[in-house]
Amino acid sequence: MGDITRSFSRNEFACKCGCGIDDPHPFLVVGLQALRDKANYPLVITSGCRCFDHNEAVGGSFGSHHVPDEGRYSRAADFYLVGVGLRQSVELATMIPVFKSGGIGVYYDEHGARLHVDVRSGPPARWGKLFGKYVPINDVFMAAEKESDDV
Repeated sequence: MGDITRSFSRNEFACKCGCGIDDPHPFLVVGLQALRDKANYPLVITSGCRCFDHNEAVGGSFGSHHVPDEGRYSRAADFYLVGVGLRQSVELATMIPVFKSGGIGVYYDEHGARLHVDVRSGPPARWGKLFGKYVPINDVFMAAEKESDDV
């Protein structure tokens, strides 16, 4: 199916503005493939590589790992696992060594719940973001779980 791994194509990681940036770090795609295999559910990438302009347009942080590094690679992806809740998705991501030692963020807003992983260098990072505000990760889990209970 894919041209980067058996499940992922380069197009899935391409910057949404159409600028042509589409080069995720090899550790990122290997980690995402391992996560997809472990979950045994489809993994849908909602944001992969971003140019500086697109990152700014979507409110990405300065120094975002979605923006290519000096070695040309984007080191982050936002996604959701089809059929898997946010809390379980985080638990699965922490089982993948490159994500356990990297960044894991959870987001919930008008677009729904999604997970961010990155293969940063330096200490691991964990965070939650609920409707644009940084909050404890458990607050994001509770909001996502409440929404799924209401449906």
